[in-house]
Amino acid sequence: MDSKSILRKQYKLRRASLFVSDADKKKADDAIKEYFISLKKSHNISVFLIYVSFRDEVDTKELIEYLLNSGGKVAVPRCYDNGRMEFFVISSLENLRTSAYGILEPEDDERFRVTDFENSLCIVPGLAFDSNGMRIGYGGGYYDRFLEKHENMISVGFCYDSLIEKSVLTEKHDRKVD
Repeated sequence: MDSKSILRKQYKLRRASLFVSDADKKKADDAIKEYFISLKKSHNISVFLIYVSFRDEVDTKELIEYLLNSGGKVAVPRCYDNGRMEFFVISSLENLRTSAYGILEPEDDERFRVTDFENSLCIVPGLAFDSNGMRIGYGGGYYDRFLEKHENMISVGFCYDSLIEKSVLTEKHDRKVD
């Protein structure tokens, strides 16, 4: 097992043990959501590219609902076996279906595929981030490939304070968030 795989396991265990109760996790998730909402007001964003939270990740479902209800255009990722990730605009969380990995994803419908990423903001999940925006993700490389292809958009990482390190182990292909 390589060093990054070991770190991923450690960060997953650390994240799983962060909160004593669901109420504590909700309080942290709400703080991240409110902070993000205050930041988004200072940018001219036309499309929010946002992951749908899974298990003990920073919860994004309430933020997705907020963005949809405030007239925002929201797109969520769909991952393909070839390592490609595409974003599709949704109008509701009800538009999503459970993938083979248990993650909620949009249908592969060309009518809703995002092709113009001008004025887009991408919210990126991670197990840990460092103060320079580098991250330890889940090992699939989906977001690294996507961010490399779309370097001109704003990207923001979501994680809990205690998972922000001075530096994280990175490799040549890793991409940072803004």
